[in-house]
This record gives sequence, structure tokens and C-alpha cells, in this order.
Amino acid sequence: MWYQFAKTSAEEAATKFLTENNIDYVVMNPAVAIGPLLQSELNESSTLILNLINGTNIYLLLKILLICFKRVKTSKNK
Repeated sequence: MWYQFAKTSAEEAATKFLTENNIDYVVMNPAVAIGPLLQSELNESSTLILNLINGTNIYLLLKILLICFKRVKTSKNK
């Protein structure tokens, strides 16, 4: 809940500033957010990262690495 609140608040402030100054912008929605916890329990992003670190979800880690390698290869071929 805290991440969603912070992201929404930041987007609202950015939208107001950019609109007032006639600046175009793009909003990105990350699949995972990493940073200090603002609450006492693990959220989805923190649980995902913890599972990657302790080896619980090695399949996901391999999938992420494969996607990264494909993106690098694609960008080098352009």
C-alpha cells in the first residue's frame, strides 16, 4: 500500500509541475520496486527479491537474466 501511495503522489506532483510548464512526459510502471521498507511486513516486491536471493525462485531469476541478455543482444544489432 505504501508504494502505491508514494507513486501516485509523485505522479500527481509531476503531472501538475509538467503541465504548468508545458513539458511532455511519460509515466513508467515498474514490475518490481526495490528500496527501504516503510512498513513492518514484506510487500510483494520485497518478497520477490528475498525469494531470488535465497534461491527459492531460481526459475524466475533465470527468466530475468534471459530477458536481459536478449535486450542487450537486440540493442547491439541496431
